[in-house]
Amino acid sequence: MEAASTFTEALDHIEAYDERNSSNPDLSSLNKQIVTLINNRSAMYEKANLPELAIEDCNKILEVYDIAHIKARQRKLRILENNFHDYYQALVECCALQLHYLQQHKDQLRLGLPPSTPPPVQQKKLEELVQKLVPEQLEEYDKTIVQRIKESPQLPSDYTLSQLLKSYTGYNDWMAKAASDGEASKLRNTVKELQSRSMDDAAIADVASLWMKIGRRHIFDRSYALARQAVLNGYAMVKDDAKIQSIMKGDDYARLLEWTGMVKHWAYELDEANTCYRKCSEIEPNNVRTNDLAQNLWHQ
Repeated sequence: MEAASTFTEALDHIEAYDERNSSNPDLSSLNKQIVTLINNRSAMYEKANLPELAIEDCNKILEVYDIAHIKARQRKLRILENNFHDYYQALVECCALQLHYLQQHKDQLRLGLPPSTPPPVQQKKLEELVQKLVPEQLEEYDKTIVQRIKESPQLPSDYTLSQLLKSYTGYNDWMAKAASDGEASKLRNTVKELQSRSMDDAAIADVASLWMKIGRRHIFDRSYALARQAVLNGYAMVKDDAKIQSIMKGDDYARLLEWTGMVKHWAYELDEANTCYRKCSEIEPNNVRTNDLAQNLWHQ
């Protein structure tokens, strides 16, 4: 740290000289000394186990003074790999060093001659970084896939869903109500109109009911993915609010629970589906249809 402080003092002297002689055209000759001092200070920070400061000086050299500075880039690569375990950025630095080396020796390489100097990074280091990076990237890829499946799960075929729905008690009653509710586009317009106003608890309850009806209408139209999203929109609005649940009109909350259980069932979210069926049964203990749904899930 004493050495780093000395290099900083030297840089301060240059900065002060720069300010006094700002009109001097020969100041660019000091850049070499500046780069040397910053690079030396970066090395001291690395030895003092201050990787953040060491990286900061490396970046200053590469971004301001010399993009091809080999020692600064090698140090940055080393710190990224060993201190921060950022293998992706370390590989970027590794590739930058290799590309600069190939550019420097392109004439020899074109003629099939061995370069006059060894590469700044050995092939083994590239392979090591890739081996470290691949499991990390695969883990991140797996997380992305899981999230994508969760957000847009693969539903059973339209034919399978239609046959499943027809097997439940009350299917004809559902479809009759869906037909009387009107087209989904008109129901959505009503939702937009309500949401454009100041929403109190009663309005939120009405919008949740409308989402349930939109989902039911999409099922009538055999648009099952749209139905699932609409029902989940409605459920999200009331899931954790007992007050809004209690002021939903008629049996709308029970129907919303019922449909939410079904659309989660389609996506094999069985625990959550079972929770919705159970809540619906608590509200309507004699509802044969909900018992049918729960029994079907239990068999699965």
